[in-house]
Amino acid sequence: MRSLSMVNLIGNLLPEKILKNIAPGVEKDTYYVGEHMIEGEGDFHSHRVKIWFKNEYLQLWRDDQPYVLSPDFICAVSCSTGLPMINSQIRSGDQIMIFAIPAPALLVSQKALKSLDPHYFGFDFDYVPFSLQSI
Repeated sequence: MRSLSMVNLIGNLLPEKILKNIAPGVEKDTYYVGEHMIEGEGDFHSHRVKIWFKNEYLQLWRDDQPYVLSPDFICAVSCSTGLPMINSQIRSGDQIMIFAIPAPALLVSQKALKSLDPHYFGFDFDYVPFSLQSI
């Protein structure tokens, strides 16, 4: 019971639940750099997500399109415990929910974006706040 209540509480507190997923596999280049490939289930069964991390979750593609980008926050939460999951904890078959939280104004200033936007991490696309993305 506690886990279900915690998951519902988290879903109500965070601004937008992006997907509820099963993580079918994990690919890592090194301990802190890699990506998670995630397939949707339930209402999200037709969607696939890739999350790239470098110590933190930094870029998320939904159906092969950039969707949640640094400096917006990407969070993974265990469906069974309601607890957050860092990239090294996610294993094949884990049921997780992915949430996005808009970056505060300080992190989207021109000065901050120089070291936080996708270009800084080697990607060839501009930062677009996820709140402006079409679902």
